[in-house]
Amino acid sequence: MMFAIDEINNSTSLLPNIKLGYELYDSCSESLVAVQTTLLFLTRNGTNKVPMLCNYTDYNSRVIAVVGPAQSTLALITARLLSFFLIPQISYAASSEKLSDKEDFPSFFRTIPSDKNQSAAMIEIVHHFHWNWVAVIGSDDDYGQQGIQMFASLASDASICIAHQGLIPVQASNTQTVDSKIPDILYNINKSQVNVIVLFSGDQAAMPLIKQFIKSGLDKKIWVGSEGWVSSDLISSIPDVETIGTVIGFVTKGSVMPGFDDYITYTVAQLGLKSNITGMYDAVKRQPFNVYTAVYSIAYALHELLNCTSGVCRQWPKAKPWELLEEVRRVQFSVYNDTFQFDYNGNPNTGYDVITWKWNNGELQLTTIGEYNSELYINQSLIHWYTGSNQAPQSVCSQKCEAGQIMIEKGYHSCCYDCISCMDGYFQNLSDPLDCTACPDSQWSPKKSTVCYDRTLIYTFWGDPAVIGLLIMLSISLILIISVIILFMKKLDSPMVQASGGNMCVLTLFALISLCTSALSFIGRPTDTICKIQQLWFSTSLIVVLSTMLIKSLQLLLSTECQSLPVSYIKWLKGPGTWFIIFFNICIHYAIWGWYFYTGPPQVKEDYSTSPSAIVLYCDINSFVNFCIMFGHNACLAFICFFCSFMVQPPVKTYNMSRGITFSMLGCLLVWTFFIPIFATIQCKLKAAVQMNTIMLCSLIITGLYFLPKCYIILFKPEKNTISYFLQHSMNLRSVNEGATTSSEESHRSNSTMTENQPQ
Repeated sequence: MMFAIDEINNSTSLLPNIKLGYELYDSCSESLVAVQTTLLFLTRNGTNKVPMLCNYTDYNSRVIAVVGPAQSTLALITARLLSFFLIPQISYAASSEKLSDKEDFPSFFRTIPSDKNQSAAMIEIVHHFHWNWVAVIGSDDDYGQQGIQMFASLASDASICIAHQGLIPVQASNTQTVDSKIPDILYNINKSQVNVIVLFSGDQAAMPLIKQFIKSGLDKKIWVGSEGWVSSDLISSIPDVETIGTVIGFVTKGSVMPGFDDYITYTVAQLGLKSNITGMYDAVKRQPFNVYTAVYSIAYALHELLNCTSGVCRQWPKAKPWELLEEVRRVQFSVYNDTFQFDYNGNPNTGYDVITWKWNNGELQLTTIGEYNSELYINQSLIHWYTGSNQAPQSVCSQKCEAGQIMIEKGYHSCCYDCISCMDGYFQNLSDPLDCTACPDSQWSPKKSTVCYDRTLIYTFWGDPAVIGLLIMLSISLILIISVIILFMKKLDSPMVQASGGNMCVLTLFALISLCTSALSFIGRPTDTICKIQQLWFSTSLIVVLSTMLIKSLQLLLSTECQSLPVSYIKWLKGPGTWFIIFFNICIHYAIWGWYFYTGPPQVKEDYSTSPSAIVLYCDINSFVNFCIMFGHNACLAFICFFCSFMVQPPVKTYNMSRGITFSMLGCLLVWTFFIPIFATIQCKLKAAVQMNTIMLCSLIITGLYFLPKCYIILFKPEKNTISYFLQHSMNLRSVNEGATTSSEESHRSNSTMTENQPQ
């Protein structure tokens, strides 16, 4: 302060013809001393009293401006007194954010950034190194309390969790309280397993904490320090202080003041002080620059207030403190090539230098590694980490979750969580890291995924091994049926073919071909049209087969068990009755189908539940009841065929023409009996395969049990494929070519069975 005032008084341009005077007082860090000194400043000029006035507009106090004090606690007290008289007060070290409130402290200014800026800078440092699990310790005064309070308020927005928050007692007279509180603070720090300690304190309060930390032998930590202690020689002189870990902190920006070292040396010599005062200054050389700036801001404000131009200041007798206050608010000047000014809240436009501790042969070096002024810049390579590596140690409550995992919070801190992998069908959405998002129905995802993938389409395709097997079975069935057709067409006039139904057998065989080939409609990607066609094709083919079998079974029943009926009935059944029965059954069948299509036809459905990575396309019958009614008609025909043929009771050792119908219909009924519950409960992707197998089994059963035995007789037992054989051994003479004999009805009935000694 003396250096700055001497420079100003020797200047011929800043305040020409004016000499600034000053008074220096030591507050001894005591509020009572600070109040006494402040009251002295407020006395009327030339007296030692503060008069009681109604209007202090023209009041001339002892001083026109005040520089200091350094501590925020004292500044909060003195600023209230000085603000009442609107006397400009500029502190060089008081950083409490409360002092920014212009309603309570309208005349307070400072040349050091407020603690709000420092707290924001500390948050930036912690966030820069990805630390989110820290302990915050502050001195139990306005400086420390507000510092940790502002840090805590900003921490949540930066996703930083405070594992422990503590206050260091600062009452110097109560040593016992200090000694009892600090072990508890260190215990909680150690218990929380943090690697980073944010210390917002002055050097006097920080000293016992650091001493006890060293004495306790705790693991090294990362210390993020405020400007109140990080550059203090009081802290750096603590024995073994280099063992506490890595220290990163903030100091106010400063500049080298040319001639200041020489001024100190000269002053020391004049005052007769100890010679090491220069070394003491080196440890806190940034603070003198803030004092220097504070003095110059008053001088430049006076320059404007007194209208100092052309080497003359003309308004000195009329200058009042409140007038100077207005000029201080607007002051703007250059100091060593940097522009300085105050904002609306009386805070400077300066920031911080980021420093770290480096030890060289036991000597502490404060190394500048970056700066902060609204934004943080830091050169990480200049930091010496206590781990010995070039990587910053971690300080997190929980390790970062892997891709595809979400965080489930545990306890009271958002930084403490368990990592849970997203399940199948869910993915970790980067916009919502706390919850797994379900994939759309058309997509899927494996476990622990960050994206969804399109599902593959599954249906019965031609290259499927199961389909290839069915195609082989279909080929065999078609070969058998076509072979039977060829044989029956060549032997159409033979007694065996005529007894089996003649042309009606050929119709049955062609219907069986249609029934077999209907299985092909179940292969390939289904559509709504295909779903309708495949069921209609299959059921129509089956109804024709069953209708022709019904005609034959009725013929056998009427011929053997109803012999009293006229022959004309049998002729009608073999003639126009045949087509009537077929047409009648087809009409009933299509009426049922019409109702089925009207109430809810089969259509393509997408099944998402069968496979997590695929969509199963299948034909949904829509109404299982209607489906059962539709195929119930077929089942009724098959049962009537079975019942009619089963009712035929041939004599022992006679040729049984109805046996093939009985067993083929029984086989079909059994197949459909098993098909219904299986089809109702099986997975959607297998429904087509089950129905195709059912179709093939029905075709093979009818072909194998009804037609192949007759082919065997035609090919390998030609002696039995004669009219005489059927006249003697057939149980149904009426089914043989009617032109073969003109015998009477009694003779026909007497020759309808074989004798017991004749072979079947």
